[in-house]
Amino acid sequence: MIKVLLKKQLKETASFLFSDRKTGYRKSAARIAAFALLMAFIGLSLGFTCYLFFYELAFALVGTGAEWFYFTTVGLATIFIGIIGNVFNVNSALYLAKDNEFLLSMPIKPSAILFARIAGIWIYSLLYELIVFLPAVIAWQVAASFSALTLLMQICVLFLISLFVMALSLGLGYLVAKISVRLKNKSVVSVIISITFIVVFYYFYFRATTLLNEFLANASEISGKFKAIYPLYALGSAAVGDGLSLLAVFGINTALFGLCYFILAKSFVKIATDKKAGAKAEKNKGYHVVGLNRALLKREAKRFVSSSAYMLNSGIGVLFIPAVFVVAVIYSGDIVEISAALFIETGILGNPLALAVAIVFGVTSTMIAISAPSVSLEGKGLWIIRSLPIPAKKVVGAKFAFHALVAGIPMAVFSAATVIVLKIPFLSAVLAVLFPVIAVMLVDATGLYLDVKSPNLNWTSQNVPIKQNSSVMVITLGGMGVFAVFAAIFFAVKGFMSPTAYLAVLTAVLAVACAFMTYRLFGKGVKTFETL
Repeated sequence: MIKVLLKKQLKETASFLFSDRKTGYRKSAARIAAFALLMAFIGLSLGFTCYLFFYELAFALVGTGAEWFYFTTVGLATIFIGIIGNVFNVNSALYLAKDNEFLLSMPIKPSAILFARIAGIWIYSLLYELIVFLPAVIAWQVAASFSALTLLMQICVLFLISLFVMALSLGLGYLVAKISVRLKNKSVVSVIISITFIVVFYYFYFRATTLLNEFLANASEISGKFKAIYPLYALGSAAVGDGLSLLAVFGINTALFGLCYFILAKSFVKIATDKKAGAKAEKNKGYHVVGLNRALLKREAKRFVSSSAYMLNSGIGVLFIPAVFVVAVIYSGDIVEISAALFIETGILGNPLALAVAIVFGVTSTMIAISAPSVSLEGKGLWIIRSLPIPAKKVVGAKFAFHALVAGIPMAVFSAATVIVLKIPFLSAVLAVLFPVIAVMLVDATGLYLDVKSPNLNWTSQNVPIKQNSSVMVITLGGMGVFAVFAAIFFAVKGFMSPTAYLAVLTAVLAVACAFMTYRLFGKGVKTFETL
């Protein structure tokens, strides 16, 4: 039975690759190949970027006696990516899947259902972790002499890291489910707990990196701190051939994962089927008439705030916008000095600070994917809104407007505040604000258009349209790739084009692309929506 459940879970996970979400039939071989090539290009681009960084680090550490530090750094980076890709997935995939009660009503052991669910989450998480770990292993094998034994141990370390990521994610999912099932506003509670967990985790994450750097610089003076970070040292040592360290990492990670699985197995049925908690009596509330546009906008807002998975996965990027501003305020002096040094020492025809601010805020726009899964999230209930005498253009417009409001207003406010704090000249400042705001609109229109063209309306878990959605992947990974290309092109043209002129060109390019995608969305996109 576990084999059947695993097959079902894997089929759901990979459905976005092989199934046409509009018809439910298998995609043509050409469409599958084209999408596979796109994903391969994005994966290779990100992997190559990681390879370049890790090769420099590997080359610097080979033969120094601190080789373990390389894989400790790699391990921390892998955990970072794994948590980002996985932490918001567990509660929705385990406890909120639509077919939980159906499967539990059948003669299937709950432990088998739980195991299959976790296996699906683990495989999806492993794909994220490979983006970092695989290029790092290749970089090490190139920089150091090749060893089949260390390669095997590095593969083992990857799987042990994935268990650690799963243990953290399962623990968070259990905590969220246990608390939110007793409260009324479950989605908000889930968001608060998840964000708190991430803040605490990454505080210790960055503190651990500081301790490791101090150890390398002053090993004899901080020996007392050494034991406090032994698990990280063991992680790095295991990957460079220390068998005892590998056993230690195996023991720690498997124990953590086993403990989390044991706790979940004991409470899975109760939490997954508890629907009465949090119920509240209906109150006789008055009704008032609002305009159609406002009503549709409120409908989108209600869906967004009622789903923790939607808010965390698609809206978490909104929090990065003020975070960039806070960093700019704290390190404004250092940032200005670095940009001035680049201007003087690299031959750039002007201060690149405005361009850097615009690119950074532009990257944050790709982390906000509110409109991209919004059509798919209608699910099988799409017929309800389609059966009402409401123009399709109004429905699509509400989805577009909600993303623009949630992401566009903070982007305009905090990018403007940032250029003021950094004292960027007026013309460059205007471009540095316009660029990310236009990027928000472009991401909004592109994501929504792609979801209209290829929606997934047949899902059992909200994670499918939110996380396993080609439109989300394209605007997030593809968008980051585009901004990386923009940055790379600048260094090729810096000798004859100033940063301000280059930023003006990029802003114009984004504006044209945004106008085109918006035109397509409210033209062919609306016509396609009418046929869904």
